[in-house]
Amino acid sequence: MASHSSWTENTDYSGNRKEWTEGAASSGSMTNSSSVDFSVTGTATIAGAFLNTAATGTAGTLYGVVDFSSSRSVISGDTLQVTVTVTAASA
Repeated sequence: MASHSSWTENTDYSGNRKEWTEGAASSGSMTNSSSVDFSVTGTATIAGAFLNTAATGTAGTLYGVVDFSSSRSVISGDTLQVTVTVTAASA
């Protein structure tokens, strides 16, 4: 988490980072069992999401980063709902 230079985390939401809870695996993929909801407290343009192990700070492991197909503009009072699908394949 400490060494990413291509993006900046938006922290204008209530609480810590949200926990991703995996759903059942199927055909090499898992999607979170329900959306991860962020209660927005500021105005921002959200361009993507990341999955990591730390609720705060930079000591955790960064598993992946992805850009949304189009950015999302949010304002205070909005709820940003994120669904993540993790896919694995053998090499």
